[in-house]
Amino acid sequence: MASKSIAVDAPVLRAAMYVRMSTDPQNYSIQHQCEKLNEYAAAHGMQIVAMYADAGKSGLRINGRDGMKNLLDDVLGGMADFNTILVYDVSRWGRFQDVDESAHYEFLCRRAGIDIVYCAESFQNDGSAMSSILKNLKRTMAAEYSRELSRKVFSAQSRFALMGFKQGGSAGYALRRAVVDKDGRVRRLLRAGERKGALTNRVVFVPGPAHEVAVLRRIYDLYLHHRMGDAAIASLLNNEQIPSESGRPWTAPVVHTILTHEKYAGSVVYNRTSYAMHTPPSQNPPETWVLKRDAFEALVPFSTFQAAQQERQTRGQRIATQELLEMLRLVHQMHGEVSTRLIDLTPGLPPHKVFVTRFGTLTNAYALAGVRPTTRAEKYVDSWRRIETMRNAAMASLASLILQAGSTSSAAQGKNTISINGSVIVKLIVARSRRYHAGRPLRWQVDMTSTQKVDFVIAVQLDAENNTPAAYFLFPAALIGLEKLTICEESPQRVEAYRHANLESMFGLSQSTI
Repeated sequence: MASKSIAVDAPVLRAAMYVRMSTDPQNYSIQHQCEKLNEYAAAHGMQIVAMYADAGKSGLRINGRDGMKNLLDDVLGGMADFNTILVYDVSRWGRFQDVDESAHYEFLCRRAGIDIVYCAESFQNDGSAMSSILKNLKRTMAAEYSRELSRKVFSAQSRFALMGFKQGGSAGYALRRAVVDKDGRVRRLLRAGERKGALTNRVVFVPGPAHEVAVLRRIYDLYLHHRMGDAAIASLLNNEQIPSESGRPWTAPVVHTILTHEKYAGSVVYNRTSYAMHTPPSQNPPETWVLKRDAFEALVPFSTFQAAQQERQTRGQRIATQELLEMLRLVHQMHGEVSTRLIDLTPGLPPHKVFVTRFGTLTNAYALAGVRPTTRAEKYVDSWRRIETMRNAAMASLASLILQAGSTSSAAQGKNTISINGSVIVKLIVARSRRYHAGRPLRWQVDMTSTQKVDFVIAVQLDAENNTPAAYFLFPAALIGLEKLTICEESPQRVEAYRHANLESMFGLSQSTI
């Protein structure tokens, strides 16, 4: 009796394909890749069940490649309904400058039990020694291709810059971009975000509206002849409700750019900033810039631009400390007060940040000059710093006294909170004096809202001027349930039982034992 054989269909392999295109030649188009991957799947008995695509995306890094991110999320999240990923070649997976990054993403897929097949490559991605060598070579070649392309693009853009053509980016205030044909004839102005149409066309700078050009020239005049700083000029233009580029308010950096960019003197400047290979932008030294002078109509004479650079260099030179302090006294004498705004608006004075850099804070500068801050904000900052200094001193004294009392202390959870012997939690609070109405008694409020899981609160009561500690209070946990505990000037007996003249008496230590 003849035996019968039963045919069993081989299981169909389920596959996903990943495709990517930036601006590479046509053989790397999404359509071309899909055709090749479908042909490969049909020839190897695979069924395409998913597609991930990154159209118009660089392969230098994974940022911005939502297709690859979604693919990895599905693989790592266990949601992938396939066991193979088809990719056209190694470069479509990525041109990562660190070839280990490319290998890392492939390893994540392989660890999840999903193979990657590079369909157009000559090697089988089977993990053999030869395939690993060829794959790493291909990864290196893909990365080098991007580096070589970057060098070629930079070289070409440098040549065009030396011919007077603009290379990318917005025009800037008081300038506009115009498209010119191969004979140099202006075709049309470009609006914000627009690009040239034909590859043979080029982009040049042209002067913007007359009112913007007038404002730009006024900025140079304010800087050179009225000796106003960047911040002061920005403030003046904002007060006059003159909009800057795109209608935004003026800022000191915007004014700084206008006063330091040579394009306003008719020059095309390229390579001031590098963005090579999608790396973070970096400022290049002037000797590496590509510069073409007299490339288009200047908005300010080159001599005026040079004078502004010389003035900036002069202002940047170190001013003697006593001269800076004398400047603050002069401002106070002129206005009866001193503030950051008055410093920035006074002709001949450096920006207020110069005083901060030299003296650490404006409060220190005012104190050394013998003038007091008069604005509410600066008074608050001055008071806050003084109180913070007293708080830090009290915390240091507290730690020292705990040690002298034969105990140990360590930091506990919460600001200005310590643990004594690892069991008692103490929080220190500085209570400022407040007089809510003229002629009314003083109040000191101890904020208890952040004292949960605290056994004791030490409150430092400041004097009426909030200059020095006047008394110390030790409040137990029984009182901590209150949101705010108020010490009243007219009825001090309410909290007298908790009062101590100093921290030493709180720990049973006399001044003589310290």
